[in-house]
Amino acid sequence: MLYEHRIRIRYGECDMQRVVFNAHYTFGNDMVVRLGVTKFGATSFEVLAEGFINGDEKSFEANLLYVSTVPGEAKATPVPAFVREKLGAYSR
Repeated sequence: MLYEHRIRIRYGECDMQRVVFNAHYTFGNDMVVRLGVTKFGATSFEVLAEGFINGDEKSFEANLLYVSTVPGEAKATPVPAFVREKLGAYSR
């Protein structure tokens, strides 16, 4: 199962010509962003995000790397079990 979020492109996300910044989609289009965990490591996990305009036209793909750290320190720590459990439902 993937996490899915729907977005209506609004005026504030468009330039004065009603074009979305750095893209070719106009005011009023619907965008669906689908996210899923692609890999768990000892101290990190990777997420693939894909965006689709009007449900079927793929507009972007992004790979995100999240590293679990000790709060207040620049030190990696194992991904907590509860995070693995919750995000595991969104594995690809």
